[in-house]
Amino acid sequence: MHALHAQLTTLAQRPQLDEGAARVALDQMGRAHTEMGLAMLRASHEAAAILTPVQRDSLAAIATRQMSKSGAMPMHGMPMHSMPRPGGMPKH
Repeated sequence: MHALHAQLTTLAQRPQLDEGAARVALDQMGRAHTEMGLAMLRASHEAAAILTPVQRDSLAAIATRQMSKSGAMPMHGMPMHSMPRPGGMPKH
């Protein structure tokens, strides 16, 4: 991701826009973000499947506190209470 940001910075500083090169870098960045998001969602679902209800509630409380901090990424620490529970609907 750092390399792609550096590449985009370099492209932005050129006198002429190389739209093709920018498109390639942005497409690669989009794919990287997609893969990171999917990995985070997989991990959340896998954790929810093995934790006890008390552990899930505890993790959800921690995630909620983290989300309330300024600058927190929307998916980072996604509350576990929003994730499907094994054998049932999400707890609200």
